[in-house]
Amino acid sequence: MTGCRGVQRTDWVKIVGLLMVLTLTGIGGAVMEPVHASEASVAMHAKLPNVENCSACHADPHRGQIRFGCGTCHTTDRWDDLSSDFSHPGEFPLTGRHATVSCSECHRDGQFKGTPRDCQVCHWQRRRDDPYETRLGIDCARCHTPNGWAPANWNHTVETGFALSGAHRGIACDECHRNLAFEGTPAECMACHEGDYNGTRDPNHRDGGFPTECQLCHTTNSWSGSTYSHDTTGFPLTGGHAGLECSACHTGGVYTGLSTDCIACHEDDYNGTRDPDHRAAGFPTDCIQCHDVTAWTSGTFDHDTTGYSLTGAHRTVSCADCHTDGTYAGTSRECAACHADDYTATSDPNHAAAGYGMDCAACHDTDSWKSGAFNHTGFDLSGAHAGLDCTACHTSGQYAGTPRECAGCHRDDYDTTDDPHHAAAGFSTDCATCHDASSWSSGRFDHATTGYPLTGKHAGLDCRECHSGGVYKGLHTACYACHTDDYSGAGDPSHTAAGFPTDCTLCHDTSGWNNDFFNHATTGYTLTGAHTTLECSACHAGNQYAGTSRECFACHEEDYRDAPNHGNYPTDCEQCHDTNSWNTTRFRQPVHGGMLRRNR
Repeated sequence: MTGCRGVQRTDWVKIVGLLMVLTLTGIGGAVMEPVHASEASVAMHAKLPNVENCSACHADPHRGQIRFGCGTCHTTDRWDDLSSDFSHPGEFPLTGRHATVSCSECHRDGQFKGTPRDCQVCHWQRRRDDPYETRLGIDCARCHTPNGWAPANWNHTVETGFALSGAHRGIACDECHRNLAFEGTPAECMACHEGDYNGTRDPNHRDGGFPTECQLCHTTNSWSGSTYSHDTTGFPLTGGHAGLECSACHTGGVYTGLSTDCIACHEDDYNGTRDPDHRAAGFPTDCIQCHDVTAWTSGTFDHDTTGYSLTGAHRTVSCADCHTDGTYAGTSRECAACHADDYTATSDPNHAAAGYGMDCAACHDTDSWKSGAFNHTGFDLSGAHAGLDCTACHTSGQYAGTPRECAGCHRDDYDTTDDPHHAAAGFSTDCATCHDASSWSSGRFDHATTGYPLTGKHAGLDCRECHSGGVYKGLHTACYACHTDDYSGAGDPSHTAAGFPTDCTLCHDTSGWNNDFFNHATTGYTLTGAHTTLECSACHAGNQYAGTSRECFACHEEDYRDAPNHGNYPTDCEQCHDTNSWNTTRFRQPVHGGMLRRNR
């Protein structure tokens, strides 16, 4: 007894006695709480601070099934006072109601080791009382959680493929799963709602041949407030149709086989209409040709379907204005059918007297009589012609046979014109030759049509510059006819003294006299080299052009005589020289030894 330091012999006697009592009471199954709660027990534990092995005093009631010390689960106050930081050992955490039951509820007969984790081990008795056990299997977790038996964990959509919504969510399982039949329960509405279908009277679903797919009209919230998509019938409800009761069209509870033609419901409307009388006028019974589904008065008729489009003022007139006496079929499309009185009464101009055609569209459009325009076919009205009143040309109300030639209207203008005097000059009476339709002053004559186009300074001259005395016909086109004075007065060189030809175009163009040029090659003597830059008078001395010699010596005799050693040379300069300069010689003569050398 000396092994436990700090404990007296007398104390050990008490301890041994206490252990015997505890052992005997524990083996006999007596409750041990009073012993632990006694002052002696507390004092004894206080005197044994270093004793960590409870089994030294306490026999193991768990028979070695638990590997942990007593302090893991118990306190020194009471055996049933479990430690507040106790965590259920193993892989089965205690949650929900499992956390509040006593250990013996699951560990029956003091068995802890090897306790199974399957639900049915503890809940078999409860399941035997459960009428669903033979049909739902034994995996409680499919429907239940540790919080309670209420099936909070059952996912009807995942498990069955049939989602519970609306009123379906709040009903008991056996409302749909009759006689506790769960497997093979049909998902069709009629499986549960055949009685609702057969018992419905407003409207009578069975007699009306309604489809048995309730979801076409109803939702799972309630039978009332249902909607039906009439589009599925091929006849969508719009406008005034959309607000009607079903029985308004489906009279007598008839739903199948109804005609979708307007007249099937609206024959009385058709027969009773008087403005216009549809039946008497032979109107088609297809109401949608004139009306829409909003209201009878909102309808419009597409007149284009008749082959006669309504435009302008025709669109605003009443049908009866054209279709008199309620006649619609066979109505003429000709203007005169409606407008013969307008034609006859028109006096400015008088259509009938002028022999106008009765096709009003030739001059008028449908907006108004005044807005029309006549297509002056065959004679284009442009310029000043476009703004004239018809009577300006068509005098005395005469339209047929009116001449199209200018002189037909403008003979007086032709005869009175004196600048130049058209008649005296023999001008053509086709005014368009010189004038356009804008005004008389804007006209111009294409002189090229005479065979003599005006170019250069000729183009800017007044007609009278050439056509003096008002003479236009028979004028000569030769230059000399107008330019005799210019030819005779020319002094550098004197054209007359030199005997120049009178065809000015040989040396001059129409730009001006100073812009002269002469093609010397036409004389048979082409100017090259230094000859091209000489004044004409350098060769044609004394204004002599005709008979001028083409020989070099005729002009270059002094050059020949002044040149050294030319006494015995020929006078044909071009044997040694070219026209560029005297220094570019090319004559060769023999020298001593048979060699040739250039004479420079």
